[in-house]
Amino acid sequence: MEIVCLVCGETLFLDEKSYCCKNNHRFDLSRKGALNLLQSSAKGKHHGDDKLMVRSRSLFLNKGYYDSLSNAICDLLVNELPDESCIIDAGCGEGKYTVDLLNSIREHGKEAEILGIDISKDAISALRSRSKEIMGIVSSASRIPVRDRSADAVLNIFSPLISIEFSRVLKESGLLLRVVPQEKHLMELKQAVYDNPYANPHESGHIPGFRIKERKDVEYSVLIKSNEDIVSLFQMTPYYYKTSRKDQEKLSYITELSVTFSFAVFLYSKEQEG
Repeated sequence: MEIVCLVCGETLFLDEKSYCCKNNHRFDLSRKGALNLLQSSAKGKHHGDDKLMVRSRSLFLNKGYYDSLSNAICDLLVNELPDESCIIDAGCGEGKYTVDLLNSIREHGKEAEILGIDISKDAISALRSRSKEIMGIVSSASRIPVRDRSADAVLNIFSPLISIEFSRVLKESGLLLRVVPQEKHLMELKQAVYDNPYANPHESGHIPGFRIKERKDVEYSVLIKSNEDIVSLFQMTPYYYKTSRKDQEKLSYITELSVTFSFAVFLYSKEQEG
């Protein structure tokens, strides 16, 4: 895929340790090879998931708790892809699902070029630690730095839905894979922390401009027998930062907890224009 400058729209090319365009707009590569496309005025600010959330998510996912979800993502998408595909993971986080998908594609005798995009530089750094074969770009998914109709698939896993932008970058035959939590997801964890926990909102899956090809519901319960894992699960969610220290500390004394994981996985095709 051709990466473009978000300032002027020209093609970016590698020049030693940075990417630049013909208008001399320059964007640095990190030591791990991540490309930072955030504007210079914003680089001093923190964006997206912080180090604690990224570390907690990596620790938890590395123990296989969400492998059933990762398998469902691969099962729905891989057979639908061409032998050589271009994929954008929009809001890739620390990259567990991204890398699992690349591995599954190769196990099926196919190849893919994958771009992982996230507003958090800590998340992109973690992605690059998982795989040097996946290009990691620090940028907002609301302005994906590729040409129109460049991608065979876009992943939208627990991240903001920006359907107009996803439609722009997808080829006419392109696919959108979206994952959202269902009503009972993490209910026992919330019950352990909050006095009045609430269920997640129902998700119909309808997206203007897209048609649902297939839906797969993934729900299972796991007995977590480690306080470290219970705390990591909570810290990797947005709930952690919206919770008082007093309520956070309730988990300090729990060494075993049965938790429901419940996800809806949607596979969409673009509706044909006209």
